[in-house]
Amino acid sequence: APVNVQFVDRPTVAVVHPDCAVDATGSIRITAPLGADFEYAVYEAGGTPVYSIDTEYAGLMPGTTYRVVARNTTADCESEVLEVVINATPTTYTPAVVHPQCGETTGSIEFPANADYEYAVYRDGEPPVYRSSPLFAELEPGEYIVQMRSTVVDCEALPVTVTIYAAPA
Repeated sequence: APVNVQFVDRPTVAVVHPDCAVDATGSIRITAPLGADFEYAVYEAGGTPVYSIDTEYAGLMPGTTYRVVARNTTADCESEVLEVVINATPTTYTPAVVHPQCGETTGSIEFPANADYEYAVYRDGEPPVYRSSPLFAELEPGEYIVQMRSTVVDCEALPVTVTIYAAPA
């Protein structure tokens, strides 16, 4: 008799690490696979998976490794585990990057606006120069280091790197 082999792709996720707020936590949002036939579990390494249809998991403790798994309920098939570490130290939000379009030469980087933070966008080897505006426009294509710091508590979040790509030819 023929054997029907079913596979479930390892989940892909969007991770939010804690920021500089007191008692900040992280979150995981499952972005794939999605659909009515899927359920998910996000649990601490060493724990037991508890499945649900939820794709967003908030209040995750900093410095903790979580396991993410998807299960197809129709095929009774489970994905490989994806391990995600929620950073123990505050981490800069990954900002929106706008790449130049045809005929344009520059792009922009924009953070989610938050009055409690100042933002810096700079190149490797340069010092961060912070400002209150979350929008950085007229940026040449290339790699940038982005960073934020709190204006409320003494906290400079870990930087992240983003790239502005050149306009299509």
